[in-house]
Amino acid sequence: MTSKAVVKTEPAALAATEPSSLSQIIALARDKDMNVDVLERLVAMSERQADRVAAQDFHEAMARFQEKCPRIPHSASADFPTKSGVRMAYTYAELHQIAETIRPYLHENGLSYSWDSAIEGDAMRVVCRLSHSNGHSRTATFEAPTANSNPGMSDLQKHAGALTFGRRQSLVQVIGLTTCDPDADGASVETITDDQVRVLNKMILETGTNAPRFLAYLKVAKLADLRAADFTMAVAALEQKNRDNVAAKKAETQDLLTDAGGAK
Repeated sequence: MTSKAVVKTEPAALAATEPSSLSQIIALARDKDMNVDVLERLVAMSERQADRVAAQDFHEAMARFQEKCPRIPHSASADFPTKSGVRMAYTYAELHQIAETIRPYLHENGLSYSWDSAIEGDAMRVVCRLSHSNGHSRTATFEAPTANSNPGMSDLQKHAGALTFGRRQSLVQVIGLTTCDPDADGASVETITDDQVRVLNKMILETGTNAPRFLAYLKVAKLADLRAADFTMAVAALEQKNRDNVAAKKAETQDLLTDAGGAK
């Protein structure tokens, strides 16, 4: 009687045999002598590698988009009385204006966005998802109140207004857009405070952000020149950078744990 030898792939050889595509994994699966545990690890490692590449491509596309996309001027205005009788007046960039401005820059970098929304209590919860053609995406959420102080609006109009407002704000947040007031004949613009400069500098250091590139993204020569109205946007961008760092670290730790487990 003859016996058939069972060939096992040891962990040390795993890196050399790691497939770079699903087709290679399928080819390995056809090998009857391939250890099932090794195949499962190869699939997991291949998926994590693909996720890292997708995330890197996404961030590179975002960097190109933010470098080229211009600021969007505030061309619309709102003026209405509150319940207390105080009038509220401000300018803003309308959603359709934002969409028309960013569309060509998103398209050339393989980026697109979509929304999901739901009414939760007295608020409209809007989630904007920014996706790259390679599959990586990120989201931003904004809750807009469905009740407002305008007595001339029906409930349907209030909900529609909250939806539009939530879409505009979540889109601005997820893409990191900057908008600007119309030129006021050289009138001075309020900039961030010294304390806010210190906050941003600390976040830049903690997240390992490239400072010159971040300033270019903000379209300022130095942080002290940043408009007060853009401070929240700058903080949101750095918070997103921190979340990306945490996710990358988590993936790296998982790889190490997986390799350590396979080496036992």
